[in-house]
Amino acid sequence: MLLSLFSYAFALASVVALLFCVALGLLRLCQFIEAHSSQSRRIGLRLLYASLSVQVGIVVLDSVPLWPLLPSLAAGALHLHSLSRPSWPFAAAPTNGRDRRQGAWPWSWVAPTLSVVLPLASHMMLTRHHNLVSHTWHRHRYDHARRQRLPGGRLDWDVEPEVPREREMKVVELIAVLGFCVWTVPIWRFLGSCAAIEWGLSS
Repeated sequence: MLLSLFSYAFALASVVALLFCVALGLLRLCQFIEAHSSQSRRIGLRLLYASLSVQVGIVVLDSVPLWPLLPSLAAGALHLHSLSRPSWPFAAAPTNGRDRRQGAWPWSWVAPTLSVVLPLASHMMLTRHHNLVSHTWHRHRYDHARRQRLPGGRLDWDVEPEVPREREMKVVELIAVLGFCVWTVPIWRFLGSCAAIEWGLSS
């Protein structure tokens, strides 16, 4: 009993320590973006170009369907518009009343909202596609390897004899696509917004 309690306490402490390290790392990135805005903007643009290139590459070379990646590709245009401004990330600071009178205020919250909603939609669509394809491949392997056959070695009449057309993505591949292609640039922009808010409060 004591060993079980000790194991749970150790696991909880490990999770807390990991979250603390991640928080410190993100804080350090915010400070880096605030102190080196020009270099951070170039890094963000390179991450964006690499992300878009990888997405196009996996669609062409690995037969990954395009439709789950369309929201992420559409969000790339918003990221490019934001990161192309020389004043990034400080242009992402909260707008004032003058911007509202000039008509820039609605776009100031629509664009950041879409920058989060579109990657989230792509995340959900990719995950759902992976689950459906994995289920199809699992059923195909079960029917052809473990299911009892009719006399003569034939499969049951209700078994689909053809191999599924869509490629099955491994869990590691799905995590890599979601982590790099979908969320890397939005998280970088979010850190830039945090740095801009901190700069606005300190100025």
